[in-house]
Amino acid sequence: MVQVLSLETTTEICSVTVGDKTNTVTRSIVAPRKHNEIILEVIDEILKTAAILREDLDFVAFSAGPGSFTGVRLGAAIAQGIALGLDIEVIPIPTSQAMAHRIHQVDPHLTNFTIMRQSRRGWFYRAQFSVDSTGIKLIHADELIQYDGNQTEVGLIFQNHLSLSALEVHELAVADLGKSVAPEFAVPIYVEGDSPYRQATS
Repeated sequence: MVQVLSLETTTEICSVTVGDKTNTVTRSIVAPRKHNEIILEVIDEILKTAAILREDLDFVAFSAGPGSFTGVRLGAAIAQGIALGLDIEVIPIPTSQAMAHRIHQVDPHLTNFTIMRQSRRGWFYRAQFSVDSTGIKLIHADELIQYDGNQTEVGLIFQNHLSLSALEVHELAVADLGKSVAPEFAVPIYVEGDSPYRQATS
């Protein structure tokens, strides 16, 4: 079976998953601003727990943002470094899509929802999704908007209402291995208003 190592470092939770499509091991630690201090140790621990050698890995996946600049860049750098060392490819997973996957697991009856994730004070990433018999569809990719808490919208879900782990990143990655790219192309996703700037794509 294809073995994938998946990373989620875009929130206060530092999370790692390893395994194939059916058997996984996940470890998540609440560690605000300490991801860089613990991520490599967590990776080593989880590989040991799963009895998987680094050389057994076929892909590395990471939560690609948009999100915390430090967290997104860290995830990308770790994924690139491991992939380069093992001569394997990387699967970047948009963070909002991983969250949409989690939301659908929690409430499969939702057919339309908007995800709001805080970028900085007063500014949020906003992405819209719909769900039909074929799965989750991205309606509008992340955009950076001002939000003061007074606006109302049907199906509005905030990131702090739902925790995100590397398992959601992993499940999307193993479901579509064809999204893998060479390590040098596995870069974070930024949106207009972020810096540096790269428009998120659907």
